[in-house]
Amino acid sequence: MKKATNEQIITAYKKTNNVWKAAQLLGMCGQSVHERLKKLGIKLNNPAFTKKEEKILKARYLLYRDTGNLQELAEQMGRTKYFLCRKAKELGLTNAEHKKLWAQSWKSMSKEDAEILFEKFKKSCLGLGQFCSKYNLGKNGFYDTMTKYFNDEWEHIIELKTPKQSMYRLGRQVEYTARDAFRKEGYFVFRSPASKGPADLVAISKNIVIFVQCKRGMVMGVKEWNDFYDLSKSVNAIPILVGRPKGYGLVYWLLTGKKDGSKRPQPKVEIRIQDIEQITTGQER
Repeated sequence: MKKATNEQIITAYKKTNNVWKAAQLLGMCGQSVHERLKKLGIKLNNPAFTKKEEKILKARYLLYRDTGNLQELAEQMGRTKYFLCRKAKELGLTNAEHKKLWAQSWKSMSKEDAEILFEKFKKSCLGLGQFCSKYNLGKNGFYDTMTKYFNDEWEHIIELKTPKQSMYRLGRQVEYTARDAFRKEGYFVFRSPASKGPADLVAISKNIVIFVQCKRGMVMGVKEWNDFYDLSKSVNAIPILVGRPKGYGLVYWLLTGKKDGSKRPQPKVEIRIQDIEQITTGQER
C-alpha cells in the first residue's frame, strides 16, 4: 500500500469527489483515505452510486454482512452503513436466492476480502464443514482460497480445530494409504510405528530411497521441516511430505530446501508419486 501526504489525499478527493475513487488514484484502501479525510475535517460528499460501485457492492456485501464487517465495507466505499444496506436491498442482495452470490467468485477474491473470512473462522468454535454450512460457503472454494493466501497459518488452525483422537486416526489412515500407494508403484515400504524412526515411512526401490512424512494437513514447523530435510539429505534420501488437506486423495510434496521462518512460499514442489523417481534421477541429493 502506498503512503500519501495529507495534501495528496485532499487533492485526490477534490479531483474525484469520491473516497473510493480517490483511494484508487492513490493506490490506497478506501478505509484509510476515509479515516484520513475525517481526521482532517474534510466534509465528505455522497455522489450518485456508480455502476462500478454497484459491482463492488454485489461482490462484497454478503461477505461483509455475514461476517459482521459492514461498517468496514462502508468506510472503504466512503458511504454510511445505512446507505449500503438500503442500496443492497434495492439491488436485491438481501433476497434468499442471492445468499451465495459473493461465494461464486473465489478465484477473483482479494486477500483483503479473504482475510475477513479467515479471521471469522479463527474466532469461531466451528469446524471447517460446520462453518461453511453456516455461512453458505462452498467448502472447496473456501479451503483453496484460505490455503492460497494464508498457507501454514491456515493449516495450523485446521489442526487446532480437529479433536486429537480424530487427528491420530485420520493421520494413521493417511500413513496406511501412502504406504499402499508406494507399494503399488513397486517400492518396498516399511513403517516406523508411532513415528519413532527418521520418517513415518521409508520407501526403497532399486535406484532410490525415499523418506516419507505423513501429515494429514501437511503442516510441519520450521524445526521439524528442517530436521527432516537435513536427515534425508545426509543419507542421500528423497524427502517427501504426504497429506490429505482436502479430506480426500493424497497430495505429495517434494521438499526442495529448508524453511527460513518467513512468510515466503514453502520450499517444495507438488508432484505425482509416479514422477518422484523420474524427477529426482540425476539430481544431486
